[in-house]
Amino acid sequence: MSSAAATLYRIVIFASGNGTNAQRIAEYFGDSGLAEVVLILTNNAQAGVLKRAEALGIPFEVLSRNVYEDGAELCARLDAAKADLIVLAGYLKLVPKQVVEAFAGRLLNVHPSLLPRHGGKGMYGSRVHKAVIQSGDSHSGITIHQVNAHYDEGMPLLQVRLAVENEWNAGDLAQAVHTLEYQHFPRTIEFLLRNFTARNTKFSMKKIETALISVYHKGGLEPIVRQLDALGTRIISTGGTANFIRDLGIAVDEVADLTAYPSILGGRVKTLHPKVFGGILARRADASDVATMQEYDIPAIDLVIVDLYPFEDTVASGAEEAEIIEKIDIGGISLIRAAAKNFQDVLCLPSVEYYDEFRQLLEDQAGVFSLDQRKYFASESFDISSHYDTQIYRHLSGTPRSLKISERHARKLRYGENPHQEAHFYGDLDAQFTQLHGKALSYNNLLDVDAAVSLMADFQEGKPCFAVFKHTNPCGIAIGANMLDAWDRAL
Repeated sequence: MSSAAATLYRIVIFASGNGTNAQRIAEYFGDSGLAEVVLILTNNAQAGVLKRAEALGIPFEVLSRNVYEDGAELCARLDAAKADLIVLAGYLKLVPKQVVEAFAGRLLNVHPSLLPRHGGKGMYGSRVHKAVIQSGDSHSGITIHQVNAHYDEGMPLLQVRLAVENEWNAGDLAQAVHTLEYQHFPRTIEFLLRNFTARNTKFSMKKIETALISVYHKGGLEPIVRQLDALGTRIISTGGTANFIRDLGIAVDEVADLTAYPSILGGRVKTLHPKVFGGILARRADASDVATMQEYDIPAIDLVIVDLYPFEDTVASGAEEAEIIEKIDIGGISLIRAAAKNFQDVLCLPSVEYYDEFRQLLEDQAGVFSLDQRKYFASESFDISSHYDTQIYRHLSGTPRSLKISERHARKLRYGENPHQEAHFYGDLDAQFTQLHGKALSYNNLLDVDAAVSLMADFQEGKPCFAVFKHTNPCGIAIGANMLDAWDRAL
């Protein structure tokens, strides 16, 4: 998938008939700035879609049987077109398995019934509508689904129902179904392009279209917000953060306008609303979730930026208990956990300490992030949230029933116990020791330091003490009138 800021998503359409759906799709994306139809393929040299393609100025090709049945050859055609998404719009042939596998999750079809009813081999177009009328079905509709190696069995993305009137014939039903296709097929393609992520496909790369920002510290936020604005990202925010962004001259939508519900309880409840968390937690590849979002007009949120209330610093400042309690973040921690959970679709930026790293990626990748990058930030987000909760537990518990160690500062050591092993030191090493000379400390060096300090603690005469250790074995120890004297005696 190409960077959405540089090039458009490239759609290839397969069609066998008149091509009205193909035309609607091409026209829908014509000025969208999101995608373009770059090629139309057909197995039928007499298909009406060819004239439509020519009129629209879209390249087209009539495939011979040996090509459309040859998966390798067809994949080569699609690769040459640099196809991002394949759309079947009235294509009457089974797509070769090799193409299905190569474009898994990126191959769509619209079927003119409510699958699985009236689906399968040979069920297309007028045949489906006649079957519905002959069966006396009270409802029909359309199913937009991903394509697998079998006829009409891929995962459905959207189904739309319509009532079948008693006086209708197959032609009347066809006209009503076409209207649904024209309305919903292009919109579903757009929704997929904007929101769908699938592991091991190009769509694991996802552009940030909508960002929710709610931070305590505003420092470092400006360059990120300006970059998002330059990329055309919709920004949603609350309270002081929204005011900060607005003062920069950047458009921002208030959460209260999205939810139609004000901030209440002195700001304790602002973002805790289904329209916010639904937009974060919705699985973009789940048909039911997508339908719910459309039903309740829930916008998909692709980026969540949070900087939590400074609970730990407030405790350290010696503040009153009431102020400490007010610095227990509820909305922010919930946003972090929700966004991190749904890293398949959402990127979570959980703290100001990640701003520089994120901003550089945002600039370098034009707002498009990979699944691995979203997963990385999700992992860091849970690190932030777990540490935050641990600090609250320590403060409130007094004498804790369980020992919870949460230390976010880690330094990679030169190597572990052996040169081929890794080791890390957790804590602020520089606050404990000043290294005067030599290479960076290794795991074994720190073991020696620990053993030496433990032994020196036995010498409580108040005089300078010096110990010499090798591989945790004491080689010499002495006290002296001064450190140099102790050092000389120990050696």
